[in-house]
Amino acid sequence: MGLGKQSKTLNKSQIQMVSNHLRNGRNGLRNQTIFLLSVKSGLRAKEISQLSWKEVCNSDGEVDTQINLTNQTSKGNSGRVILRPSGTEPLIRVMVEAEDETLLNEVAETVSQAVQDAA
Repeated sequence: MGLGKQSKTLNKSQIQMVSNHLRNGRNGLRNQTIFLLSVKSGLRAKEISQLSWKEVCNSDGEVDTQINLTNQTSKGNSGRVILRPSGTEPLIRVMVEAEDETLLNEVAETVSQAVQDAA
């Protein structure tokens, strides 16, 4: 991974201010949802625009606590790992992308265990 500029992050009050502004405008719920998917889960614009229900819903058809990106949705076949605080629960969320499901599960388990060990 190349060395580049660190992306800017918003603090909680800035996130709330932008979220409220988006919610009160035209297509407010849609725009707020897109913004929060980016800020809270680290998804890229392409990933948000390509999301399907099967990637955000569990087997019962309810919105899941995790997003399962396919290679088609993500930037390519390389994969990535995103760690982020839940925001609603005292836990760290782990998002893993990989070309191979076996590798994905191995990486997710290893990273999750490392996070638990560090807690």
